[in-house]
Parts: sequence; structure tokens; C-alpha cells
Amino acid sequence: MNYKLGRTGECQRELQPLAHYATLPPEKLRERFAPIDAEMFYPELKATRLTLKLCNANQR
Repeated sequence: MNYKLGRTGECQRELQPLAHYATLPPEKLRERFAPIDAEMFYPELKATRLTLKLCNANQR
């Protein structure tokens, strides 16, 4: 929710651990993780992608 408060730096820092994985397409996730792990992890990455976009939108 830091993006709603205009705290762009905090927003990006919170997401940093997942940012690399959020750039990977689903096929690459399935290559890196066991199938069940990739399926469980994917919804979190979708949310991370959206939140990163919102964080970056506040920089403009």
C-alpha cells in the first residue's frame, strides 16, 4: 500500500526479493521450480507485477 501513500522507494524495496522472478514468463518459472511450486508461486508473482507497475507509476 506504500504506492498509494506515494512512498515509491519503500514500495520498491518491499518487492525487491520478488522483482527478479516477476520478470520471468510462466514457462521459465516451470523450468526453475517444481510444477506444483510454480503453480502456487505464480499468483503471487502476478500481484507483484501489478504492484511494481503501480509503484513505478507514482514516480512520474
